[in-house]
Amino acid sequence: MKTINVNFEKNPYPIFVGHNCLAQAAEACGWSEGRRAFVIVDENLQQYGQEMETALVEAGWPAELISISAQETDKTFENVNEIHGKLLEVGATRHSVVFAVGGGVLTDVIGFVAATFMRGVAWVVVPTTLLGMVDSAIGGKTAINHVKAKNAIGAFHQPDAVIVDSKFLESLPKRERVSGLGEIIKYGITFDEPFFTELEQNYQKIIDLDPEFISHAIATSAAHKSRVVAEDEFDKKGVREVLNFGHTIGHALEKIGKYKTYRHGEAVIWGMAFAAALSVVKGHLSEEDFTRVYKLLKRMDIPPLPKNLTLKQLTAPLKFDKKNTAQGVRFVLLKGVGETKLQTGIAPEEIGEVASLLGIKLKGA
Repeated sequence: MKTINVNFEKNPYPIFVGHNCLAQAAEACGWSEGRRAFVIVDENLQQYGQEMETALVEAGWPAELISISAQETDKTFENVNEIHGKLLEVGATRHSVVFAVGGGVLTDVIGFVAATFMRGVAWVVVPTTLLGMVDSAIGGKTAINHVKAKNAIGAFHQPDAVIVDSKFLESLPKRERVSGLGEIIKYGITFDEPFFTELEQNYQKIIDLDPEFISHAIATSAAHKSRVVAEDEFDKKGVREVLNFGHTIGHALEKIGKYKTYRHGEAVIWGMAFAAALSVVKGHLSEEDFTRVYKLLKRMDIPPLPKNLTLKQLTAPLKFDKKNTAQGVRFVLLKGVGETKLQTGIAPEEIGEVASLLGIKLKGA
């Protein structure tokens, strides 16, 4: 088991990465004396929750399992309130520790639950998807959706640990692997040209769950995410904002698809293609680097854009984007592979120009 440290000045915490490592990680947490653990698991992943509960009990924790629904449509105030009620019913207190076992939707919701229950309780993230292992489980961002925007309501609430067990990926459908791969590619594009080169040559190994390469890709991605969030815990310095590369258009597509058409990473892959093309339009990225980035993104097996998609449909959700400023939406753009630039005030007609560069026709563009 490998340990990656998230080096916050006040509350650093470990990320444990391994294969079949739940028991070792439960021992490593080492907080069991006098504290109860509540393992909250996606109801479709009951076995994983039971495995976590067993590991905790064997490590000396009093532990109890709670199963919940964890669909994108469950990221609501109503659902959070219901989970608060379940925790009260089973006797959870401010000294309890919540273990969130599931994909990004579950960890988003349970992180927000942990941030707000008893004004904040300790929690441990146990992601079961590739997307969660390399992205949403790290950094303490918790959120639920508003009818007008994805992840619009939330809080920063850092976990006490993250447990990444790659064994969970063995039953993950191919589509979910591709979704997670989208976020892995993001780290190569934005921070790490040598890693991007590795992905150009070996991306299929991630889809095929090659044990050695996928462990390397998870650890590399987690290390990048950990470094960035440690530099900018509350997303105020602009450092952490780079992690939103591809997410501006990506979130818009998720909303257009009513959070059913695209997995998060699939939408981000489209969003990265738009952002790379926009980088060319704005004069920051060379055609050569754009071609290199887009070539890899086009290899991903993801759903196409909606038929008859209009420029207005694509740009309307942007005004609700969390990165919006008085001057307009701020995009993360590229200056090269591994080098980014923030730009504010992108006009809708520029998005139409970007679509043309990608060979896509938007109505009204």
